[in-house]
Amino acid sequence: MLRREYKYLVPVRYLDELRKDLLPFVELDKYSEMRPQKEYTIRSIYYDNMSMDYYREKVEGVKMRKKIRIRGYNEYGDNNIVFLEIKRKLENFIDKNRAQLKYENLDDLFLTGDIESYIIRKEPTSVEDANRFFYHVNRKTLKPVSLVVYDREAFFSKFDSNIRITFDKNLRYAPFPTFNDLYEESILRKVMLNNFVLELKFFKGVSENYQKIINKYSLVRQAVSKYQICVDAEMSRQCITNFRQFIFSNPALQQQLYRKEAV
Repeated sequence: MLRREYKYLVPVRYLDELRKDLLPFVELDKYSEMRPQKEYTIRSIYYDNMSMDYYREKVEGVKMRKKIRIRGYNEYGDNNIVFLEIKRKLENFIDKNRAQLKYENLDDLFLTGDIESYIIRKEPTSVEDANRFFYHVNRKTLKPVSLVVYDREAFFSKFDSNIRITFDKNLRYAPFPTFNDLYEESILRKVMLNNFVLELKFFKGVSENYQKIINKYSLVRQAVSKYQICVDAEMSRQCITNFRQFIFSNPALQQQLYRKEAV
């Protein structure tokens, strides 16, 4: 079943009060609950091509679009798991394909293309999803454009586990990352300091309680893309207005430079 995903850009000054309003109706998900700060960190390397098609489709508001990324979580550790992901937006609906592997095997997977050896078969479609990922990477000659990192508070509705609410905060990024950069905080640049992203995710519908809270803060649903925000920030920092000029500055265009060093 396809999931709906509504996004709202919220001033940081509303964070504590908004959380307080929501708490009677939600509870922390298990990944937030197990962390000392009750939030976890999401780290994604976003891919694009020479024409910046995925970035451009978002800017132009294309109704059916996708993102290709590698996603990891929290801090570096032995046996970290990462995910090859394709996220599809079909107008108001979201669908994902994802396959997991050990972070330490990313280099070898990209070098050899040996999906059978490195993909962890946790789901029946894992190998198929990995093949889909590499189909897009190879067909469009995709390269890493931005490492996007943020901290997430995640909640489920107490009354309907299909409803999920997240606060995505402290957005930061690094342009043109290598795999070795995925867990590296020192290279990151902060962006969107005065706002965070509220995401409301559901399959069927949401109760009136949530809509009342949204209305209380006069929040307006927006097509917020953290990838676009980070690319825009870097283009502004470099005083670049042409995305082809931006992508040509990508050191990953040099063969094999996008691979991480041995861990």
